Amino acid sequence: MNSVVGKKISLNSEIPISKGTIINRNYDHKLRQLLLHNETAKRTIDCKLHVEISSSYITLAITNEDEIMSVLKWENTFSLAKNFSSAEATLKKQLAKSSNTAFTITSVSVVLQNTSLPFVPISVANQWRREIIATHSENRIKAHKRFEREFFTSNHPYPEPELNYLTNVSNSLAKQFYKRHGISLIQPAFELQGNPKKIEAMRTKYCFAYELGMCQGNKIDRKLFLEDIHNAYPVEFTRSSCETIVVSAAK
Repeated sequence: MNSVVGKKISLNSEIPISKGTIINRNYDHKLRQLLLHNETAKRTIDCKLHVEISSSYITLAITNEDEIMSVLKWENTFSLAKNFSSAEATLKKQLAKSSNTAFTITSVSVVLQNTSLPFVPISVANQWRREIIATHSENRIKAHKRFEREFFTSNHPYPEPELNYLTNVSNSLAKQFYKRHGISLIQPAFELQGNPKKIEAMRTKYCFAYELGMCQGNKIDRKLFLEDIHNAYPVEFTRSSCETIVVSAAK
């Protein structure tokens, strides 16, 4: 995804996707690194910066595409610029920089109110830019309207009448939830079983036998265990679905 304008999403390359498909955002470290180094995928908020200069004050006003405006004012204590064109170009250039922020300054306008252009040092212009962007970021957050939807407790029947330990019901609130939805029998979570008999603790598609080079299409001729500081957990394998099953360690 390169950009979003209104309800239109622009992609870096075409992909076969049908109308109505639900798109979910995922976290991918490599993707994030690519986006950080790929300017075509950088999404920012366009803003216009207006500078108004009088003999007493210098005012900066920034307005973004949502018509949210922020204004800051400083006293004009600067001497007049000797080279008008050069001073104006430098001021605009410094104020237009917005890298590493959520904003892009698309234009900078300068208006003089019965005075000549003062000479503003680059360091001062940079500080003004940082302050106006920080202020505008805070104002955008304050102006954001949060839409909330009221939550209604339901009691729709759960598709299963009983729940075993694999549902991981480990506290009273979870138990109340399932009871409200009509569950008659609820087993406690595995870790609350106390001293369980031989039951399945975990099932995974990660095949330990294959990773250990022990799976050649034949039956494993030895017992395997996963150990921690407390117990040794027997490991079993399903030939049909190629899964690993970790079994509880009965004490």
